[in-house]
Amino acid sequence: MAANPNVDRFQRRVMFAMDFRDPVTRLPVTDNIKVAAAGLGPPLRARSGLFVWFDMDPPAQREIKVTAISTNGRFADFEEVITAPEHVPDIPASSLCLPRTLRPTGLYEPPEGMTGVAGWLVEDEDRAPVAGAEVSIAFRHAGNQEFVSGYKALTDAGGGFVAIANDLGDVIPDPAPPRSDSDMMGWLVVTRSAPPSRFTSFLPLRAGRLARIAAPLRWKDLQTMSPP
Repeated sequence: MAANPNVDRFQRRVMFAMDFRDPVTRLPVTDNIKVAAAGLGPPLRARSGLFVWFDMDPPAQREIKVTAISTNGRFADFEEVITAPEHVPDIPASSLCLPRTLRPTGLYEPPEGMTGVAGWLVEDEDRAPVAGAEVSIAFRHAGNQEFVSGYKALTDAGGGFVAIANDLGDVIPDPAPPRSDSDMMGWLVVTRSAPPSRFTSFLPLRAGRLARIAAPLRWKDLQTMSPP
């Protein structure tokens, strides 16, 4: 049976697709997000999680501002001028898909089963928020080894963050002391625009749970070395 020429023409009109990802789960972000492209209509929501726009004009490379707003505030607003490639015959589908990673805010809710710490970072007693600082969870394991999660949370405009240990693999954190109300003792590694990093004291954590720090972390009070 001959291919339907109308379907073939329609498929070739795809201009580009945005693939927004959660950096913790690495899964597509499709819910509670409003995506738009300047000068274009609403995107098609594909089953794969892609946001797709179709080109109804002659094919050409275009510069288009794309925005993505998390309606529940769990991700920072995304805005970027992307280059939509010219759609030539037989262009690979991968050339039309633009993957981007969203940045979680202090309102981020990690999946169940992940060990994490939520809090907020300020300069000093005046509580001026520190935005743009990297925060990672660290543990001691095997007695004298230190593990620092590769995932780095970035403090939002209000200093909020949610640090997650999503890459423990076969690393088993050392247990907390007896009669402690926690499973393990970890700490946070905080880095601003450039090293050196600073460190919190030990924090009581539970495996597979999100711990929320009620009091703000003050940058001026953080230690210059990891806990002994």
